[in-house]
Amino acid sequence: MLLWPIQCSDEDMATIQNLLPCEVLNFPCKYLGLPLSIKKLTKEQFQPIIDKIADQLPGWKADLMTRAGRVMQVQFVLTAMLVYVAMATDLPHCAIKAIEKIRRSFLWRGRKD
Repeated sequence: MLLWPIQCSDEDMATIQNLLPCEVLNFPCKYLGLPLSIKKLTKEQFQPIIDKIADQLPGWKADLMTRAGRVMQVQFVLTAMLVYVAMATDLPHCAIKAIEKIRRSFLWRGRKD
C-alpha cells in the first residue's frame, strides 16, 4: 500500500505509519496515468500526456478516412482524452495549445504535424 500525504504533520504521519503498513511517497506522483502534484505542473511534466495523445493518431489510418470520420475521431476520442486530463489537473496554456494543434492537424491534414 502506498501513501501520499497532503499537509500532514510529522506526528500524524508517524501515527498512520504505525497503524498501516504502508510506504510513504512524495509528490509529484502518477495516479491513473495522470501526474498529480501539490504545485502547478510544468509543460515538461505534461509532455508525456501530449505525446500519448499524439501517439493515438498513426493507428487510425487517417488517409483512408473521410473528413467526417476524422471529425468523429477528434470529437469523441481526442476530446475525451483532453477532458479526462483536465478534470484532474490544471492544464497549462501551452499544453492546451499543443493538444489543440494536434487535433487541428489531424482533422485537416490527417496527421499530427
